[in-house]
Amino acid sequence: MTLRVRVDLGEINAALDGVADGAVEAARPAAQAAAQVIYDQVKINVSKIGRKTGRLASSIYQAFSQDSTPGRAVYDVSWNPRKAPHAYLVEYGHVSRFRVYFNDQTGKFVTVKSQPNPSPEIVAARPYMRPAIASFPRAEQAMRERFFEEMQKRGVGR
Repeated sequence: MTLRVRVDLGEINAALDGVADGAVEAARPAAQAAAQVIYDQVKINVSKIGRKTGRLASSIYQAFSQDSTPGRAVYDVSWNPRKAPHAYLVEYGHVSRFRVYFNDQTGKFVTVKSQPNPSPEIVAARPYMRPAIASFPRAEQAMRERFFEEMQKRGVGR
């Protein structure tokens, strides 16, 4: 005796395809929500350093990365080195071997290499990017919440 059972998984497969498509579409807004938390924290950290020209604060950005692929959204949070070439020196500290002054006409700091300091001055780091790592748990939570919100918009419940 033979018993045959036929199961049509077409509807299940279609539903799973819908979930997968929804997840791919939800990846970018979810990643942006996480990036926004990190970006906001970096901006707060920069504001705590104090303002001299405002270039560092205005150089902080978040951008959708070209390293992204379907279903894998990547955002970069960093500083623009053209706007703030000194940003790395602020983040990590440096040794100042020459006289530095602020040029009021150009609004820029100028290093006078013909006038060495009597002894090298160690300028302490004032990190603003690295401390933002502490906000990763909040960023991850924001990402999860946004992901599930986007999935619900697409008809896929939690």
